[in-house]
Amino acid sequence: MENPFATILKELEELKGMVSALQDWRAEKVVPPAESDFMQLADAAQLLGISKSTLYKYSCSRQSPFTFYKVGKRLFCKRSELLNYMNGSKLASVESYANHRLSARK
Repeated sequence: MENPFATILKELEELKGMVSALQDWRAEKVVPPAESDFMQLADAAQLLGISKSTLYKYSCSRQSPFTFYKVGKRLFCKRSELLNYMNGSKLASVESYANHRLSARK
């Protein structure tokens, strides 16, 4: 018959390993507030190089290419959506310029 205390110690070590793995997993999933994906409108306007009032107009007209999130009286945007929009705009302008140059040659 196996020593019950040895069994308990073995199971305790297994539980400690599981808890440690869960803590590591949780630490990877938590995003620090400074690196959050959400930006306030003033920061978003600065990133885009436009005024805050222009962003408010976009949010009211619902004609913006990115989503606004309202929390209380404050509006937020996702940094990833803004960056995708900015990168997409640059690519579209390069493509349109190339298409224009190619059509001019014909």
